[in-house]
Order: sequence, then C-alpha cells, then structure tokens
Amino acid sequence: MVIAGTIMGFVLGKIRGGKVQNLRFLHIRLWPLVIISLMIQAVLSFSNQIPLLTEYGTYFYGFSLVLLAVTLVLNIDKKGFWAMLIGVILNLIIIFINSAKLPGFLSGLNFHIVISKTYPLSNELSIGDLLVSLGMILFMQGEMLRSRFGQRPTTMIEFQYKGKQ
Repeated sequence: MVIAGTIMGFVLGKIRGGKVQNLRFLHIRLWPLVIISLMIQAVLSFSNQIPLLTEYGTYFYGFSLVLLAVTLVLNIDKKGFWAMLIGVILNLIIIFINSAKLPGFLSGLNFHIVISKTYPLSNELSIGDLLVSLGMILFMQGEMLRSRFGQRPTTMIEFQYKGKQ
C-alpha cells in the first residue's frame, strides 16, 4: 500500500500544482531503517519455500514494522507521518494478536476490506493499510506543494570523490 499511496500522492500533488523538484529537498531522519524494513517485507513476500521464513515470517514482518515505526516517530513533524504511524501500530497490533492466538473477542480488531481482483497488489486491506496509504498521500502532496525558497537540495547520499578536475 505504500507504493499505491506514493503514486496517488504524486499524481494529486502534480494536479494541485506541486513541483517534483521539491522532492530533492526531502530529509528523513534514519531513512536507512525504511529501506531495511521494505527489504525485509520484499524478501518475505517472495520466500514461500524457505521453512525458517514461513515459520517465523510473522515475527520478521513485525520487526520490519517496528523499524518503520521508529522512523515515523523520529519524523513525526512531517505531514502525513502521524497517519502512517497509527496505521503501522494498528497493523502491529493485528499481527501480534493473530499470531498469539488470543481469545476470539479480540479478533474483531482484524477488520479487512476485500477489494476487487483487478487490483494487482493485494486482495485485502486492513484499516492500518488504508491509514498508511493516506499518510503517504498527505506526505507526497505536502512535500511537493511546500515552498522551498532558500533551501538547498538534500544530501542523504553524498559522494566524497570528486575525480579529476
């Protein structure tokens, strides 16, 4: 859902007159944790034949959400990150309640919306997934529409080697 929210936020940001160049000024504290979290989730989605990952996949997925939550907390001042944080926390609650096999009255928290088969990424969305998407939409629009007068581009990755001049 992060991908869909990013695309929707980008499109809505452009429609509202936002600038793609504003994304050069983006600064997220501890951004490598987001990359690690997404890599863990990608490995889990393509690893049905590895017994260790199928047996403990819920815990690996939960760990990836914890990494994501840490990054969101440290960057809560960014527009939309509060919605993503609430969505990630809801997903963490659902994951750990389902894997721990708690009594049935708590299974009401596992509310899913079944969507059409034409949507290629998933056939179920939780409330947490919808909040993460909403947060990404708000974040992308906010960054694209922000006034960047006097700011310098980000240096998230900076190469020290200058080469021959």
